[in-house]
Amino acid sequence: MLNGTLNKFNIKEGRVAFEIKKNEIDWKNNQLIKLVKLTQNGNFVLLEKTELNKLKFSYLDIETGTANLEIEINDLSTEQDYIFILSWSVQNKTISLYINGIARGTGEIVPIK
Repeated sequence: MLNGTLNKFNIKEGRVAFEIKKNEIDWKNNQLIKLVKLTQNGNFVLLEKTELNKLKFSYLDIETGTANLEIEINDLSTEQDYIFILSWSVQNKTISLYINGIARGTGEIVPIK
């Protein structure tokens, strides 16, 4: 898991890329697995595999807004390597998730009420 508190973490605009090698994760095991958790001053970017075997990308910028994106991952196999990219942009009001270069979903950053 990519985990940390970063001093130079730009919560307004950024991207994180990482690789998961084959046989590292069982995508169908009904267990919660945190894949990425980046935090700074109460803000965060989080990617986890849920107990329902979905990927959930959560974003919070306490000054600007929040977003959540959940996608199906029935097509992921333990027998394949994957490169994940998470991106976020306050200017465009979006978060996006890519797997092996293919856009898998986009969510809207909305103001916190």
